[in-house]
Amino acid sequence: MSSAAVISAWLMVMAAAFLAYTYVGYPWLMSRLQRRALAARASPPVAETDAQPLPAMTVIISAYNAAEHLPAKVASCLALDYPAELLSVLVVSDGSTDATEQVVQPLSAADARVRLLAFAERRGKSACLNDAVAAASTPLLLFTDARQRLDAAAARRLAAHFADPAVGGVSGALEIAASDGADGVVASAGLYWQMEKKLRAAEAAVHSTVGATGAIYALRREAFAPIPAETILDDVLIPMAAVMAGWRVLYDMQAVAFDAASVSESQERRRKIRTLAGNFQLLALRPSLLSPRRNPLWWQFASHKIFRVLAPVAMAVFLVGNAVLAAASSGWLALGLSLLLAAQVVVYLVAALPEGQGALWQCLPLRVLKTLRGFVRLQWFAVLGFIWFVRNRQPQLWQTTQHAASR
Repeated sequence: MSSAAVISAWLMVMAAAFLAYTYVGYPWLMSRLQRRALAARASPPVAETDAQPLPAMTVIISAYNAAEHLPAKVASCLALDYPAELLSVLVVSDGSTDATEQVVQPLSAADARVRLLAFAERRGKSACLNDAVAAASTPLLLFTDARQRLDAAAARRLAAHFADPAVGGVSGALEIAASDGADGVVASAGLYWQMEKKLRAAEAAVHSTVGATGAIYALRREAFAPIPAETILDDVLIPMAAVMAGWRVLYDMQAVAFDAASVSESQERRRKIRTLAGNFQLLALRPSLLSPRRNPLWWQFASHKIFRVLAPVAMAVFLVGNAVLAAASSGWLALGLSLLLAAQVVVYLVAALPEGQGALWQCLPLRVLKTLRGFVRLQWFAVLGFIWFVRNRQPQLWQTTQHAASR
């Protein structure tokens, strides 16, 4: 066997091992560690919601051109099962050009617990969050977005965890409604999110979750550190900064916000590209996230956030190595490698099909093939996310995505 074939074989093995670890091995290891941590814990991980006095809480709603969502959102916050005298709502408008501010003003006039913090200039969500936290005076902060409805018990469940003085933050969970017309990418995203929630719960049981659910997470005010205004993934950097400062960040799957799924691939594409670009930006903003000395979650952060955006490189290495090795082999080995190469090419060709329900798309009867298409497309979005991050000079500015009506 030639040296090129030997090198190709090793590269294929390494690429396959990398992909297997990223999508199978790491979640499996975390689930094992989760079971061990829960078995060793002497007391329940969640405090009883009525066992401790509740602290005052400010719900911070980040908004940009969200007039259509805010009345229902504010009503959802005021309806939380939390003492009225301990709950306030702060709506932050980032230079909105629609009726966002006009919608909030009568809500504020009707209920003194509702406040509006409006900025004339559009600066981005992270800059607004820095100012919102500075304007809040309560010991607990509940961060949420303008669109999603909050479950009535969510605030009380999140607050219960702070009875533990080591806890600096708690992420809730996002429940995404099924979409009947979802294509392969959207369906894969839904499956991905279900797996993601289980992984976050496992990480939190071991130490802390890597990032939080942007639609619903609570933080001690003293655990908040201002973040760079250009930050894309504020819901990752804020909790990770708390972890690096010595706090734990937990995950409660029963503290829920409700949202609708993206109804088309183009919507999911825009959302995912920006999110994946944010993973690249995290390393540029805070390289110490990968430092074992500075970050107690460096292994989890690398495995959960960084390895996934490197997966397209491993897939390309595996494909090229397969082609080289198949050409250099003979007999049954060559046949097997050729079939493996052909299977990859088929999946990539299917992934290249445009979104839609045309005749060619209907020729794909196998659900697994459509799921694979969605997976490959998501890897391509990681490539586009890197390009977007390199080219975009104002990555922090909001990229609004229209969704179906929330349930």
